[in-house]
Amino acid sequence: MSAWPFKRRKPLTASSTSAVTQRRISCPPRHRFTFRFTCRVRLSRLSAALVVASVAHVNCVRSMGQASCNFVTGCEYFQGANRTYLPKTTFNDRLTLFSGNDRIELYYSGAAHTDGDTIVHFPALKAMHPGDIYPGRYSPFIDTINGGSGLGYDTVYTQLVKNLKDVEFVMPAHRDHPEPWKTMADYQAWWRDYVDHISTEMRTGKTADQIADAYVLPAKHPGFNLNTLGAPTRLKINTNIIFDELKKRG
Repeated sequence: MSAWPFKRRKPLTASSTSAVTQRRISCPPRHRFTFRFTCRVRLSRLSAALVVASVAHVNCVRSMGQASCNFVTGCEYFQGANRTYLPKTTFNDRLTLFSGNDRIELYYSGAAHTDGDTIVHFPALKAMHPGDIYPGRYSPFIDTINGGSGLGYDTVYTQLVKNLKDVEFVMPAHRDHPEPWKTMADYQAWWRDYVDHISTEMRTGKTADQIADAYVLPAKHPGFNLNTLGAPTRLKINTNIIFDELKKRG
């Protein structure tokens, strides 16, 4: 669930170490974006001197503006006079910012991490920023309290891989370096197989916990961390979420 405050700044550059993007990238110089402004950011980072404008999906603004706050929403920071910091520009499915080499496309493809996730596409850079939709090669945090969906992850990833043809690298959340676009395609393939596996095992009469406990990462999807530490594990939580959604779907 993300919004983007921005202001003008000096030119910024980013360097990729991936095989796909081993070149120097010059970012559009006239705008500074603070990506990963989530509903958990404290107001101390949102002074009027910093923020010129903010953009967010309508569902994100709705969650940020609630009087009663859900888990990790952070809407307590936007109460009373602080509602002035809520994003003023919102969108439903798509929004274009700026033009030419500065053009940025914002997309919403449905619920995944939350129901207010925004994908940011930089056409001139052949880059995209997926926020927490792409957590890296491990099992994601599906924030169902704020509208997240395990089956929605499959839908969103399928649309991204199908529709964003001119992207060469991804700027993930919580990471300092870009990754090749192939990592998104790999993630989509693993998640689709994971959902199909749960659906198949459900039909044999197994419970969600039984499916999670017996799950072994397929050899064709190497390198994924299944987050099997803690109790319950992220893998078990997500298996239960997808199990319940499949059961409701019928």
